[in-house]
Amino acid sequence: MNTDSLSEERSNQLQQLRTFQSSLPDSSAESLLLLIQKMDDLIIKDGELISVMLDDIAAKDTAMVQAESTLEEFEKAKTELATYEEYKQYAMIGGGVLVLIFLIIIIIQSSSKGKLKKKLKKFKKQNHEIEEKNTTIHKLSEDLESIKKDHKLAIDKLSKDHEQALRKKEEEIDSIRKENQNSESLKEELKKLKADLSSKELSINEKQREIDRQKTAVENANQETERLKAKLAGINDNQISDLKEKE
Repeated sequence: MNTDSLSEERSNQLQQLRTFQSSLPDSSAESLLLLIQKMDDLIIKDGELISVMLDDIAAKDTAMVQAESTLEEFEKAKTELATYEEYKQYAMIGGGVLVLIFLIIIIIQSSSKGKLKKKLKKFKKQNHEIEEKNTTIHKLSEDLESIKKDHKLAIDKLSKDHEQALRKKEEEIDSIRKENQNSESLKEELKKLKADLSSKELSINEKQREIDRQKTAVENANQETERLKAKLAGINDNQISDLKEKE
Protein backbone atom coordinates (compact mmCIF):
# COMPACT_ATOMS: atom_id res chain seq x y z
CA MET A 1 0.00 0.00 0.00
CA ASN A 2 1.42 3.42 -0.93
CA THR A 3 1.73 6.52 1.24
CA ASP A 4 -1.30 8.29 -0.23
CA SER A 5 -3.68 5.40 0.40
CA LEU A 6 -2.26 4.89 3.90
CA SER A 7 -2.69 8.59 4.66
CA GLU A 8 -6.27 8.52 3.42
CA GLU A 9 -7.03 5.41 5.47
CA ARG A 10 -5.46 6.98 8.53
CA SER A 11 -7.47 10.20 8.07
CA ASN A 12 -10.66 8.15 7.91
CA GLN A 13 -9.62 6.26 11.02
CA LEU A 14 -8.92 9.51 12.88
CA GLN A 15 -12.30 10.91 11.83
CA GLN A 16 -14.00 7.78 13.16
CA LEU A 17 -12.11 8.20 16.43
CA ARG A 18 -13.29 11.79 16.75
CA THR A 19 -16.88 10.81 15.99
CA PHE A 20 -16.74 7.98 18.53
CA GLN A 21 -15.25 10.27 21.20
CA SER A 22 -17.90 12.94 20.68
CA SER A 23 -20.68 10.35 20.94
CA LEU A 24 -19.50 8.72 24.18
CA PRO A 25 -22.60 8.32 26.40
CA ASP A 26 -20.59 8.67 29.61
CA SER A 27 -17.10 8.32 31.09
CA SER A 28 -17.55 4.74 32.21
CA ALA A 29 -14.65 2.33 32.18
CA GLU A 30 -16.15 0.34 29.32
CA SER A 31 -16.56 3.42 27.12
CA LEU A 32 -13.06 4.65 27.84
CA LEU A 33 -11.57 1.22 27.16
CA LEU A 34 -13.18 1.27 23.73
CA LEU A 35 -11.81 4.75 23.13
CA ILE A 36 -8.29 3.68 24.13
CA GLN A 37 -8.51 0.65 21.84
CA LYS A 38 -9.35 2.92 18.91
CA MET A 39 -6.38 5.10 19.84
CA ASP A 40 -4.18 1.98 19.85
CA ASP A 41 -5.39 1.17 16.33
CA LEU A 42 -4.44 4.69 15.27
CA ILE A 43 -0.92 4.19 16.67
CA ILE A 44 -0.56 1.03 14.57
CA LYS A 45 -1.67 2.93 11.47
CA ASP A 46 0.88 5.66 12.27
CA GLY A 47 3.58 2.99 12.40
CA GLU A 48 2.55 1.67 8.98
CA LEU A 49 2.55 5.17 7.51
CA ILE A 50 6.01 6.00 8.87
CA SER A 51 7.36 2.62 7.71
CA VAL A 52 6.15 3.26 4.15
CA MET A 53 7.69 6.74 4.20
CA LEU A 54 11.05 5.30 5.33
CA ASP A 55 10.90 2.68 2.58
CA ASP A 56 10.24 5.42 0.02
CA ILE A 57 13.27 7.38 1.26
CA ALA A 58 15.56 4.34 1.17
CA ALA A 59 14.31 3.07 -2.20
CA LYS A 60 14.69 6.25 -4.26
CA ASP A 61 17.87 8.11 -5.11
CA THR A 62 15.68 11.09 -6.00
CA ALA A 63 14.21 11.34 -2.51
CA MET A 64 15.97 14.67 -1.98
CA VAL A 65 14.04 16.17 -4.92
CA GLN A 66 10.78 14.86 -3.40
CA ALA A 67 11.68 16.09 0.09
CA GLU A 68 9.16 18.92 0.11
CA SER A 69 6.14 16.71 -0.58
CA THR A 70 7.41 14.05 1.84
CA LEU A 71 7.87 16.71 4.52
CA GLU A 72 4.24 17.76 4.09
CA GLU A 73 3.22 14.15 4.82
CA PHE A 74 5.35 14.13 7.98
CA GLU A 75 3.88 17.47 9.09
CA LYS A 76 0.40 16.09 8.54
CA ALA A 77 1.24 12.95 10.56
CA LYS A 78 2.79 15.07 13.31
CA THR A 79 -0.27 17.35 13.52
CA GLU A 80 -2.61 14.38 13.70
CA LEU A 81 -0.43 12.74 16.35
CA ALA A 82 -0.72 15.92 18.43
CA THR A 83 -4.51 15.78 18.02
CA TYR A 84 -4.46 12.11 19.06
CA GLU A 85 -2.45 13.05 22.15
CA GLU A 86 -5.11 15.62 23.09
CA TYR A 87 -7.81 12.97 22.87
CA LYS A 88 -5.69 10.55 24.84
CA GLN A 89 -5.13 13.12 27.60
CA TYR A 90 -8.84 13.79 27.58
CA ALA A 91 -9.53 10.10 28.06
CA MET A 92 -6.96 9.74 30.82
CA ILE A 93 -7.81 12.95 32.70
CA GLY A 94 -11.56 13.04 31.99
CA GLY A 95 -12.25 9.74 33.71
CA GLY A 96 -9.95 10.52 36.62
CA VAL A 97 -9.81 8.37 39.69
CA LEU A 98 -13.32 7.06 39.08
CA VAL A 99 -12.21 5.42 35.82
CA LEU A 100 -9.26 3.81 37.60
CA ILE A 101 -11.58 2.34 40.25
CA PHE A 102 -13.93 1.01 37.57
CA LEU A 103 -11.00 -0.54 35.72
CA ILE A 104 -9.76 -2.26 38.88
CA ILE A 105 -13.23 -3.64 39.57
CA ILE A 106 -13.57 -4.91 35.99
CA ILE A 107 -10.14 -6.54 36.10
CA ILE A 108 -10.93 -8.30 39.39
CA GLN A 109 -14.39 -9.42 38.29
CA SER A 110 -13.48 -10.64 34.80
CA SER A 111 -10.02 -12.07 35.65
CA SER A 112 -8.59 -10.35 32.58
CA LYS A 113 -4.94 -10.60 33.55
CA GLY A 114 -4.26 -12.49 30.36
CA LYS A 115 -5.62 -9.63 28.27
CA LEU A 116 -3.45 -7.11 30.11
CA LYS A 117 -0.38 -9.26 29.54
CA LYS A 118 -1.28 -9.49 25.88
CA LYS A 119 -1.61 -5.70 25.64
CA LEU A 120 1.75 -5.26 27.39
CA LYS A 121 3.34 -7.66 24.92
CA LYS A 122 1.79 -5.69 22.08
CA PHE A 123 3.19 -2.42 23.45
CA LYS A 124 6.65 -3.97 23.80
CA LYS A 125 6.48 -5.16 20.21
CA GLN A 126 5.53 -1.68 19.03
CA ASN A 127 8.40 -0.21 21.04
CA HIS A 128 10.79 -2.68 19.41
CA GLU A 129 9.51 -1.68 15.97
CA ILE A 130 10.10 1.99 16.76
CA GLU A 131 13.65 1.22 17.91
CA GLU A 132 14.24 -0.59 14.62
CA LYS A 133 13.00 2.47 12.74
CA ASN A 134 15.40 4.64 14.76
CA THR A 135 18.21 2.29 13.77
CA THR A 136 17.19 2.66 10.12
CA ILE A 137 17.17 6.43 10.46
CA HIS A 138 20.63 6.33 12.05
CA LYS A 139 21.92 4.19 9.18
CA LEU A 140 20.41 6.60 6.65
CA SER A 141 22.20 9.44 8.43
CA GLU A 142 25.53 7.59 8.31
CA ASP A 143 25.05 6.79 4.62
CA LEU A 144 24.31 10.43 3.91
CA GLU A 145 27.45 11.57 5.73
CA SER A 146 29.50 9.03 3.77
CA ILE A 147 28.06 10.29 0.48
CA LYS A 148 28.77 13.89 1.46
CA LYS A 149 32.37 12.98 2.33
CA ASP A 150 32.93 11.08 -0.93
CA HIS A 151 31.41 13.93 -2.91
CA LYS A 152 33.70 16.48 -1.25
CA LEU A 153 36.77 14.32 -1.90
CA ALA A 154 35.82 13.97 -5.57
CA ILE A 155 35.33 17.73 -5.92
CA ASP A 156 38.67 18.47 -4.22
CA LYS A 157 40.50 15.98 -6.45
CA LEU A 158 38.92 17.42 -9.60
CA SER A 159 39.90 20.95 -8.58
CA LYS A 160 43.49 19.90 -7.86
CA ASP A 161 43.76 18.08 -11.19
CA HIS A 162 42.54 21.17 -13.02
CA GLU A 163 44.98 23.40 -11.16
CA GLN A 164 47.88 21.06 -11.93
CA ALA A 165 46.91 20.89 -15.61
CA LEU A 166 46.75 24.68 -15.78
CA ARG A 167 50.14 25.11 -14.12
CA LYS A 168 51.67 22.53 -16.43
CA LYS A 169 50.41 24.34 -19.52
CA GLU A 170 51.67 27.65 -18.19
CA GLU A 171 55.11 26.12 -17.59
CA GLU A 172 55.16 24.73 -21.12
CA ILE A 173 54.29 28.13 -22.57
CA ASP A 174 57.01 29.87 -20.54
CA SER A 175 59.57 27.31 -21.66
CA ILE A 176 58.63 27.75 -25.32
CA ARG A 177 58.77 31.52 -25.04
CA LYS A 178 62.30 31.47 -23.57
CA GLU A 179 63.79 28.93 -25.99
CA ASN A 180 62.10 29.81 -29.26
CA GLN A 181 61.33 33.52 -29.36
CA ASN A 182 62.80 33.96 -32.89
CA SER A 183 61.26 30.87 -34.46
CA GLU A 184 58.14 31.48 -36.55
CA SER A 185 57.15 27.85 -36.56
CA LEU A 186 57.45 27.69 -32.81
CA LYS A 187 55.45 30.89 -32.55
CA GLU A 188 52.64 29.17 -34.41
CA GLU A 189 52.91 26.25 -32.02
CA LEU A 190 52.77 28.71 -29.16
CA LYS A 191 49.55 30.15 -30.56
CA LYS A 192 48.09 26.68 -30.72
CA LEU A 193 49.06 26.03 -27.13
CA LYS A 194 47.48 29.30 -26.10
CA ALA A 195 44.29 28.40 -27.90
CA ASP A 196 44.34 24.98 -26.27
CA LEU A 197 44.93 26.60 -22.88
CA SER A 198 42.05 29.03 -23.41
CA SER A 199 39.79 26.16 -24.37
CA LYS A 200 40.84 24.20 -21.31
CA GLU A 201 40.39 27.25 -19.09
CA LEU A 202 36.87 27.69 -20.44
CA SER A 203 36.22 24.01 -19.83
CA ILE A 204 37.65 24.25 -16.31
CA ASN A 205 35.55 27.32 -15.56
CA GLU A 206 32.45 25.57 -16.83
CA LYS A 207 33.24 22.49 -14.73
CA GLN A 208 33.89 24.70 -11.71
CA ARG A 209 30.52 26.34 -12.15
CA GLU A 210 28.94 22.90 -12.42
CA ILE A 211 30.75 21.85 -9.24
CA ASP A 212 29.43 24.95 -7.46
CA ARG A 213 25.92 24.16 -8.66
CA GLN A 214 26.26 20.59 -7.43
CA LYS A 215 27.57 21.83 -4.08
CA THR A 216 24.58 24.13 -3.70
CA ALA A 217 22.16 21.36 -4.69
CA VAL A 218 23.74 18.93 -2.21
CA GLU A 219 23.70 21.51 0.60
CA ASN A 220 20.04 22.28 -0.06
CA ALA A 221 19.20 18.60 -0.20
CA ASN A 222 21.14 17.98 3.02
CA GLN A 223 19.20 20.73 4.79
CA GLU A 224 15.92 19.19 3.61
CA THR A 225 17.06 15.74 4.73
CA GLU A 226 18.15 17.04 8.15
CA ARG A 227 14.76 18.62 8.59
CA LEU A 228 13.11 15.33 7.61
CA LYS A 229 15.22 13.52 10.15
CA ALA A 230 14.35 16.06 12.85
CA LYS A 231 10.63 15.78 12.06
CA LEU A 232 10.77 11.98 11.98
CA ALA A 233 12.80 11.84 15.18
CA GLY A 234 10.22 14.05 16.86
CA ILE A 235 7.42 11.71 15.81
CA ASN A 236 9.32 8.63 17.02
CA ASP A 237 10.17 10.31 20.35
CA ASN A 238 6.48 11.08 20.90
CA GLN A 239 5.51 7.49 20.16
CA ILE A 240 8.22 6.08 22.42
CA SER A 241 7.11 8.37 25.25
CA ASP A 242 3.51 7.27 24.79
CA LEU A 243 4.47 3.61 24.81
CA LYS A 244 6.60 3.99 27.93
CA GLU A 245 3.74 5.72 29.73
CA LYS A 246 1.44 2.87 28.81
CA GLU A 247 3.92 0.26 29.98
